[in-house]
Amino acid sequence: MNIHEHILQNKVDSTGNDDLRDCLAEFKALMKMYETIQIVDKDSVFKFVESFNNYRNICAYKFERRKNSGQELIRSTMLEGFFQILFKDIAFQHSSSKEEVILGHANILSSFTISPFSYKDAFKDINFAAQMKDQDFVIGISSQMKIMRNQKEVTELFVIPFVVIECKTYIEKNMLETHMNSSKETKKIFPFCLYFIASEYMKMKTASPQRSALDEVYILTQEKNSIREKKFKQNLPIEPFNSDLVYDLFSKVKNHLENKWWDKESPFTTGTLITNSD
Repeated sequence: MNIHEHILQNKVDSTGNDDLRDCLAEFKALMKMYETIQIVDKDSVFKFVESFNNYRNICAYKFERRKNSGQELIRSTMLEGFFQILFKDIAFQHSSSKEEVILGHANILSSFTISPFSYKDAFKDINFAAQMKDQDFVIGISSQMKIMRNQKEVTELFVIPFVVIECKTYIEKNMLETHMNSSKETKKIFPFCLYFIASEYMKMKTASPQRSALDEVYILTQEKNSIREKKFKQNLPIEPFNSDLVYDLFSKVKNHLENKWWDKESPFTTGTLITNSD
C-alpha cells in the first residue's frame, strides 16, 4: 500500500476530519488514474509531476496547518508516496512477482558483528548480531542471511537495496552530513546501490556533498525553506516540484535498473573495468 495513503487513511478513520477526507479522496483519485497509465518516459514523468503538483498545491498547507503535523507523518510521507507511484513501472519490469520487489520504506542491512564473549565461548556461541537501518524509500528485494555454528542457526531478514532515496521536506546541514556517512556505509555492503537525497526545500548555507558517496542531492522546488515559510504565512501558492529535476532523478534510476553493473568481458571491448550506469 502507498505509505502516504496508508497514513492519511488511518488519520481520517481516527479523526473524521473533513479536510483530510477531501485530501484522501484527491490522492486516491490520483492513484486510480495511474493504475492504468505507465510512467516510463519523459512525457509520462512530466504529466505525473503535474498531477502530483496539483494534489500537493491543494493539500500540503492543510497538512501543515494541523496541530502536531510533524508527528502525524502525513506531510512528511507525501514525497515517499510520490516516489512509490513515480517508480512503480520501472521497478517491477524484471520481476515475475510483485511480492519480490520492495518499493518504499524498508530496513536494509547496515552492519553485523560476530563477538563471542571469549575464545572458549566462541566454540559454543559466536554471538552474531545484525544491525538494520530504516530508509525512507528503497527499490530492492527481500532476502535473508543465515549463520550456523554447532547446529545453532541465526536468521536475519533484510532488504537488498539497489536504489535508496532519503526523503526530506527540507534538508539542513546535520541531516546532510548524516546521510553522507550513511551513503558511504551502505555502499561498503551494497556497492552497486545508488544513494540519493530528495528534498523539497533547502535549509542551509554551506555544504560539501561532493566529498561523500551520495549520487545526488535534489532540491525539487529549488527554493529556500525560509521562502516556503513566508509563503505559508501569507497563504501564497506552494512552489511546485521542478519536472526537469524529477526526470533527471527518474532517468538515473531507470538507467541503473536497466544496465549491467559488472561485466567481466567488458574490458576487452571498452578497455575499462568500471561500468557507468549513466
